[in-house]
Amino acid sequence: MREGNVIDFFWEWYRQHEQSCKSPLCGFALDKCEETFVRRDWRGFGYWHSVFLRERRRVKGTHEGRPK
Repeated sequence: MREGNVIDFFWEWYRQHEQSCKSPLCGFALDKCEETFVRRDWRGFGYWHSVFLRERRRVKGTHEGRPK
């Protein structure tokens, strides 16, 4: 993850949330990212962030006609 302002990270998250979560798992993982971030559970955040990225890539690839 790139370094940057936490506020910028969450604004980007919010903006992309509506666009990128086309599956229940993707949305759930993003919610868990927010929850673990607020609790400062960095290990949990890392896990859920990786789940979110993996699912977002999978869904994006499926919708572009390239099932993975």
